[in-house]
Amino acid sequence: MSQPPPPPGQPPSGGFGPPPSEDPQQPGYGYPQTPPPPAPGGGFGAPPEPAPPEQQPEYGYPSQQQPYGYPQPQPQVPPGQPPHTPAPQPYGQPQQPQQSQQQPQYSYPQPVPPHSGGYPQAQVPGLPDGPAAAAQKLVPVWAVIAAVLAIVLVAGGTGWFLVRDDGGAQAGGGGGGGGDGKEKSVSQSKPASTDGELLFGVPYPEVEADQTATVDGQWATEKIYAKADLNAVRGYDTGTGKETWELPTDGLVCGGSRAVTDDGKAAMLVEDGKVSGADDFRPCTEIVVFDVNSGDELWRNHVPTADENVKFDHVTIAGDTVIASGLSGSAAFPLSGGDPVWKTKTTTECKDHDYASDGTNLLGLVFCGSLQEDMKVQKVDPATGGIYWSYDVPDGVQSVQVLSVEPPVITIGAGKTTETDIFALEGGKLRSKISLGTETEGPRYPPGCDYSDGAESCTSVAVDGDTMYLPSREHQGKSEYGDTNEIVAFDLGTGKPTKKYDAGERRTMVPLRVEDGKIIAYRRGTYDTGGEILAINPKSAKEEVWLELPNGTAEAEASFTYGDQVPYIFEHGRFYLAKDLVSDRPDEEYMALAFGSKDE
Repeated sequence: MSQPPPPPGQPPSGGFGPPPSEDPQQPGYGYPQTPPPPAPGGGFGAPPEPAPPEQQPEYGYPSQQQPYGYPQPQPQVPPGQPPHTPAPQPYGQPQQPQQSQQQPQYSYPQPVPPHSGGYPQAQVPGLPDGPAAAAQKLVPVWAVIAAVLAIVLVAGGTGWFLVRDDGGAQAGGGGGGGGDGKEKSVSQSKPASTDGELLFGVPYPEVEADQTATVDGQWATEKIYAKADLNAVRGYDTGTGKETWELPTDGLVCGGSRAVTDDGKAAMLVEDGKVSGADDFRPCTEIVVFDVNSGDELWRNHVPTADENVKFDHVTIAGDTVIASGLSGSAAFPLSGGDPVWKTKTTTECKDHDYASDGTNLLGLVFCGSLQEDMKVQKVDPATGGIYWSYDVPDGVQSVQVLSVEPPVITIGAGKTTETDIFALEGGKLRSKISLGTETEGPRYPPGCDYSDGAESCTSVAVDGDTMYLPSREHQGKSEYGDTNEIVAFDLGTGKPTKKYDAGERRTMVPLRVEDGKIIAYRRGTYDTGGEILAINPKSAKEEVWLELPNGTAEAEASFTYGDQVPYIFEHGRFYLAKDLVSDRPDEEYMALAFGSKDE
């Protein structure tokens, strides 16, 4: 097993210089130039059909072709003739998007990728008796991808519902229109004082020998912090720290929405039955919606096929729709419960593999071909499954994840699963590109994505309008030991860096989100110094410390924050750290920690 990286504040095993001060991003192959004029035709929602490329050079090698990721020339359509579109389907005739009814608002936490173990164990001094949960309305963390094929209306069950296909239907009426998800006001997030303390710890469960179990999911409201446990979800009162409810799931929780609706609803995926031992595996087939405040299960459903129930990997909520997705396909259910409103047609060559949402808008990732070699990113109407636009990902890409739903921003792995480039999109076309580099050390600006954890897994990125904030890779600073880094701002219109914000010597930091015009960031602690939650003025770079985490729990804090893929959540003045995989570790004490102000 690989060893974890050296702890913060310890002498580095080697370093590299910070990104260049003038231009911290080096343009890579395919850096967008002035875009060529779009070819006529294509139609609303219809993906472009690129001309067959000539032999492609190696990625990173200059060529005379269009930049990597840039749309290829399309066949010209004679003036006055309509673009080619598939024949209309009965009852599935695409319509122009209509104004949707007001959708419930959501709060999103930072994505919560699973941990693979290898953390140092740490005893937590001064922990109050009993776990105490924190309140939190989850705020978007810009991680999303969407996949969509066309829609065809078919009869099934007790009524008509839409089934996704690989045709070219456009988005129909209903929700999923433009516009950002609601941001939270500062009063909901800023702690009462900067003097922080460890509020509670969620006990680490007892796991059978040689067994590793998923406990994927954490949710919070102002009253309750809920954490997935073994075959259950448990809710903790944010005021007293007492466990207030237990929701048996009759199987391991294998996925969870990043969102809690304003009325306290969340979604999760559950395995089909309890495992009987280390060698027993159960499929992840059950979709469950529950009330975070009360712990009540509101509904449970699955999607049967001729042989077995469809297996899912991810679940998200957009508008009034719950979308479950995976390699076997997807299905969308009303948030209030009932039969699917749309789902993948199992006979199609293309499968919508993953989705992500900012609470209103939905992006999907579609894989096509026997080897899933053809990838598309699509903006989807969550209410109907209709397609607003589709972007063909360049050949040779091995992974796609979402950094922002609106505006749409994705990161790709060209030739490997590690992030190599960031594409800003607009209306299904490439807007700009940021090269993350192909060095063996990893991306120059790691967005904290976990390829195995889906489209919404990127934890270290914030997008605000036309500006994106990313952490630079850690590097040796002026200090004799201890790494540092910066948060770098990029203009999504040009792909160019515009400003840097230094973490300080022997400290590193990551952006969490943008709130009330300020960059909310987490500055990691060292093994003897607690971390900090900061609000940074993007124009002046002036920092305001919102919460200082205690030095006495710095080692425990550090044990949760190794690597780039860390499940950060900061809401209602509280900061949460959690693990989503547990194993047989008798010396492990907690699987989640919550920090907050002493003056609450």
